[in-house]
Amino acid sequence: MSRGQLQVQYTLFQNLLNRQIREQYLSSLGGLLWVLLLPMMLLAVYSFVFVEILKVKELPGFDATGFIPYLAVAFWPWFMFSDSLSKGCQSITSNRELIGKIALPRHILVFSDVSASFVLHLAGYLVILLLLQISGTTIHWVMLPVVLCLLLILFVFTAALALFVSATQVFIRDLAHMLTALLMLLFFTTPILYTLEQIPDQYRQWFELNPLHHVMTAIRECLLTGQWPQLSTMLIMTATAVLLLVAGWWYFNRLSTRFEDFL
Repeated sequence: MSRGQLQVQYTLFQNLLNRQIREQYLSSLGGLLWVLLLPMMLLAVYSFVFVEILKVKELPGFDATGFIPYLAVAFWPWFMFSDSLSKGCQSITSNRELIGKIALPRHILVFSDVSASFVLHLAGYLVILLLLQISGTTIHWVMLPVVLCLLLILFVFTAALALFVSATQVFIRDLAHMLTALLMLLFFTTPILYTLEQIPDQYRQWFELNPLHHVMTAIRECLLTGQWPQLSTMLIMTATAVLLLVAGWWYFNRLSTRFEDFL
């Protein structure tokens, strides 16, 4: 691919990204409130259930932090992942008219949807961290660059999965509904509401295979304890995300030649 083609694709990506942010989130008060308030409402519900009803005050390894900060710093990245993947899943089918009129690289539609969701939720995440700091939780801001690197890994992982599901969604329209159930299952099998140490030993090794567990745990430890993630873990997470992206790119391109026949 020539430099000129790369420049054209980058410009197209910027335009699509700006369009997604403007039309889906900033064009109406409801869209912006969805980005900011829905995660807060879900966070409040989980906090009420676990703190007020189940009386969960502390968690192993985070006794000084409390349950709500423990939940908040991992829940928001999870919401970034799940919402971005759900948006990316329908990137092709929701742009069928655009694909029929303009010859454009279809993967840019997926990346623009995932990127728009990530950008808006990242802004909301920074607001949550500031609120936690104001409320008395110690946030290790010096680790923020490391957290941004971890979120970049999460973005690559999400974009890779979005390539898989968006291409498949063209041929299996019920996939979007199936994805909602799968994301709920993945949420409860990722240590967000609990710690890995609370899982019985005979099941723990299976939970450790979940790549989201390593990302969420690393983000949580960076912000709440100031602990650096292990270099080996970072390298494995990065390699996994990149390899999945390459596989997703290949899968998407293989199916993209048949998109117009099914849209």
